[in-house]
Amino acid sequence: LGSTVAAISVFIDASGSGSASGTVAFSDVRTRPLTTDEGYEFYPAISGNGRLLAYSKADASTNEVDVYFKPVDGGVPRRIKREGTYDAWPIWSSDGTRIAFFSLNSSDAASASPGHIVVYSIVEDKALELIDLGAFDLQTYAGLDWSPDEEWFVFTAESPGLEGWRIFLASALTGELLSAKPHEPGESNLNPRFSPDGEQIAFLRTASARSSAFRSDLCLLSVSSLSERCLAPEGENWNFSNVDWLADSTSLIGPLGAVVGARQMVQ
Repeated sequence: LGSTVAAISVFIDASGSGSASGTVAFSDVRTRPLTTDEGYEFYPAISGNGRLLAYSKADASTNEVDVYFKPVDGGVPRRIKREGTYDAWPIWSSDGTRIAFFSLNSSDAASASPGHIVVYSIVEDKALELIDLGAFDLQTYAGLDWSPDEEWFVFTAESPGLEGWRIFLASALTGELLSAKPHEPGESNLNPRFSPDGEQIAFLRTASARSSAFRSDLCLLSVSSLSERCLAPEGENWNFSNVDWLADSTSLIGPLGAVVGARQMVQ
């Protein structure tokens, strides 16, 4: 796919024009490339202090996928090299010294068999295969996040013979796997995010099975009890997407709107 940046820093020109709704023309936005290597780069993750960027990259010649990291303000990317694996969804530890990611047993995601959740120390330059995903009857992983106390991972995965994606918690200490409440047929649970205090997980539940229209609800999962509650926006075709927490763990921010059409940020 040629040369693609993993992420960009975006600055809004205060003198630029915009509509009353807050829309900013792309011509009024200044961007700064953070990487310049050839290849397809994706799944960017910024460390908690904002200084380091991790991302996955598919090599332009071999199509192998590895995790890289580098300072946001410059420097040469460092590659976490693992032979014959597909490494994706990097996430930083709270102190910014380690990176966790999925490492699947194939260089091709479409044919990858279960691998591990790997934790790599950028200080010691060592990788530890922390959780063996092959011990569980799961396939197709996504949306990895790490609790602030670094005791739990959360991710979504598909189970053979069961339609849709489910939320799973995996203990970083024991490797124990916990499953959230099974969803209804046709539903999927996506984009899990730990609250800053580590007590809740916000995620999106697509709910196409409950009507003829597509929609997604915002749900909260208690880490201690695995109980959940969902906020369903009014209207069959309205949905949330890609929410994230505020620092006080009592509010979330994300776009809400129609499946097709305008969306606005809400708290």
